[in-house]
Amino acid sequence: MKLGRHLAIELVKFKVPVNYITFAIYVGLMVLFSALTVSETFGGIQVQGGTSNPDSTGVLSLQMSFLRLLLAVVIIVNIGKEFARGTVKKNLIDGLTRTQWYTGKLLASFVIYIAVFLFGVILYFVTGSLVEGIDKAYENYPIIDIARDFAVYFFYTAMIFGIAIITRNVSLGFVVYIFLSVLESIINFALQRMFGTEFNFLPFLPSGSASSLDQIPMEEPLFLLVTIAYFVLFIVVSFLSFTKKDLK
Repeated sequence: MKLGRHLAIELVKFKVPVNYITFAIYVGLMVLFSALTVSETFGGIQVQGGTSNPDSTGVLSLQMSFLRLLLAVVIIVNIGKEFARGTVKKNLIDGLTRTQWYTGKLLASFVIYIAVFLFGVILYFVTGSLVEGIDKAYENYPIIDIARDFAVYFFYTAMIFGIAIITRNVSLGFVVYIFLSVLESIINFALQRMFGTEFNFLPFLPSGSASSLDQIPMEEPLFLLVTIAYFVLFIVVSFLSFTKKDLK
């Protein structure tokens, strides 16, 4: 089966009620917040006795607050349910190779992420052009910041996908996803106590490594290499887990 056709099939599999509800809530909140921001500009809303100064960057803050959770719900639920229902095993019996299934699912996850990310960026600039002008909106969110955020959440997409493939279970996938950051904080504290230092080890741990991308150009290129290494690790480990481990 050609990769493009398989990708289209995988994208169709995401058309389930839980995903529709998740996307509807996300889009609804984003559009509502954008509309309120624009209405403040043209409606002259008063805040604490003075005219408010609406800022379209709130749209970005809202997107970044919900994007990881949205990706986790969509990817972990979709993949976990396919394993639970035996859909994966049926696909393989019908002629798909494990590599084809994995590649199609991975690309579908990235396509969904890119679509959601672009929606947020476009909505921000539409809101910004109405609120403060397109030049000011771009000044607040230049291309270098867009690239940074895209890279950070591209990494998170790979991480969430890897968790979903390795755990093969919706509940376990969410537990691992939710407690990963907590576990990293505990590891960081333990290492600091062990070595008697205040050195921050979080940039060298999976979730924490993505925070090293918050500054571009980067002061320490090593942090970028760590993030890339974890990205590759999530892909390789999840691929080997899926291709080598028997399906129940």
